[in-house]
Amino acid sequence: MTETTNRSEYAQALDRITRYLAMRDHSRHELHSKLSRLYNPEIVEKALNEAAENGWIPPEEELAQRATAAYRHSLKSRRYIEGQLRKKGLPVPPRDDEAEVTAIRTLVERKFGSPSELTFEERTKVYRFLKYRGFDDRGIKQVLNEKP
Repeated sequence: MTETTNRSEYAQALDRITRYLAMRDHSRHELHSKLSRLYNPEIVEKALNEAAENGWIPPEEELAQRATAAYRHSLKSRRYIEGQLRKKGLPVPPRDDEAEVTAIRTLVERKFGSPSELTFEERTKVYRFLKYRGFDDRGIKQVLNEKP
């Protein structure tokens, strides 16, 4: 009886993997975490191994690149991106200061206008806003001190 139960749990685990992956890409770490709440470790490993053998789970580097691109498109800070990737068990890409400065500049221009036209009080407000969002001092100061 345990053999049939294990097979049905194994099939259920594979079904869950396909449902999770149909919604969005998941890392092996994320899938393991979700499945471990429901199934015993042996079934989880077996199901994850089969999913990996069938090519259902993309390589971690590819997932990290896609996630990083999506977060950068949303103008997220490097600190935020790194935190999200670590949470998902993905490798952190190399630091890209130029992308960080571009995101800062875009955010400032969208929300506050041209950085060169800001008063001291407005610059203080912008600085706090960007620090709260996780951007580093060097990039913030570079954008706020740019000459037109």
